[in-house]
Amino acid sequence: MEAIKSEPGVEEFQDEIYRLNNVDNIYVKSTAVFLPTLLKKKQGIILIHHLKNIDNWINVIKSQFPEMKIEKYHNELEMQDRDVMRETFNEGLIQFLFATPNMIEWNVFFEDFLHNQIVNKNITIAVEFRNRDYPGYNPVLAELKGNFPNQKWILFTDYDDEKFEDLKHDIPLQKVKIIDLRNV
Repeated sequence: MEAIKSEPGVEEFQDEIYRLNNVDNIYVKSTAVFLPTLLKKKQGIILIHHLKNIDNWINVIKSQFPEMKIEKYHNELEMQDRDVMRETFNEGLIQFLFATPNMIEWNVFFEDFLHNQIVNKNITIAVEFRNRDYPGYNPVLAELKGNFPNQKWILFTDYDDEKFEDLKHDIPLQKVKIIDLRNV
């Protein structure tokens, strides 16, 4: 897949896939997601496969950007706390919201919330791709991207060439830009 250049004056989305030696390198991922999102004065929703990894991300980001308002949306929170979190995000008081893709299936309110954010073009979505470790993760991501094909995604993977080709077919990405950081 090659990047498709947009016409002058037309801002088109372009999904990005970052190929990393180590998909757990949070510093590289935060530079790819947080800085561009902040410069565009947008908010971000980051979908990560496991709550433990969300905590790792938050710790690194808070060490780099201590003033940034970051929250973790998960099913261990009380329903009213999740309601408040969605409202606070809607008001622009939360810059980045972390969740597992499973929240889409487990919480109809989160699915509607995510849909509204995408419709309003208010967000950047970043995703860690780990299909081999978390069966069932891939179909959730593919369905989400299929439902909202015009939402720009940023994916991170450490797949080898063979699996990488599978990834490009597993998720219906659009106008893909591949950033290969494996040998950097």
